[in-house]
Amino acid sequence: MIRFIFNFIFLALPFFVNAQPNEFIHTSGQYILGPCNDTIRLKGVNYAPYNWGYSLSDLKIDQIELTGSNVVRLVWYADGGGAPVYADYVALDSAISKCVQADMMVILELHDYTCDDDHPGLITNSDWFISAPVLAVLEKYKHSLIVNIANESLFVNWTGNATVALANYKTTYETIITNLRAVSGFDFPLLIDAPDCGQNSDAFITSGTASDLITFDPEHNLIFSAHAYWYGYASNDSLQMANKLNAILAEEIPFVLGEIANQQDDITMCQYDLNYEPLLNYCEQQNIGWM
Repeated sequence: MIRFIFNFIFLALPFFVNAQPNEFIHTSGQYILGPCNDTIRLKGVNYAPYNWGYSLSDLKIDQIELTGSNVVRLVWYADGGGAPVYADYVALDSAISKCVQADMMVILELHDYTCDDDHPGLITNSDWFISAPVLAVLEKYKHSLIVNIANESLFVNWTGNATVALANYKTTYETIITNLRAVSGFDFPLLIDAPDCGQNSDAFITSGTASDLITFDPEHNLIFSAHAYWYGYASNDSLQMANKLNAILAEEIPFVLGEIANQQDDITMCQYDLNYEPLLNYCEQQNIGWM
């Protein structure tokens, strides 16, 4: 989670005229659009509500609002995550509602399969979004909600055969997309994290993976996200990080950096100091969303 206070405002980008209103956040080319077809750039905070599920009285949405965020990426667990609040759909509704009341969009993400390479488990886990009690909550906030299927799940470069692993990554998300879109009205934008604990943004552009998934989705409403724990992945170097982002921009796919932080864990907590300031500056120059 990012550990500094920042201030920013909603950013308007090119406005799409003569377009019909849409009940959902949706995409057009590389742009993310609001229900009124206003172009938006997501900028906000990652937050685990209720103190990672252990305190129903701990919900600091009002503090996030003070940062000027236009989005909150909320951590949740389908399997309970060891805390009873995750089976409390009233609590889920409340967390989302407080964000929306504060004029912030919500990215609801499932944390169960973080840094896990369990393809069948991930497919089953994603059905949580279309279970009756969850769907009833999501439908109330469809104008302000993005569904983040899984946090940092599946491996590609961290396997013995990256080519096969990337094909499996793509097939798994195709299956999940099919299952979710089979539910009538489930037109939410689906946010897909990069593999290898969210770091591997190259996976999106290798063999046209992201573009193929957008084509595969009947709603063509996907957003892609990498997490910039790039001490090793991009050598913590501002030029290499910019090159990674330039390669994504060239594909003209909807893209955000779903997590940017000032430190990264490895063998020990907070082991690496991340070169995040040049990365954030480049995101500002190129209109790339970040949390």
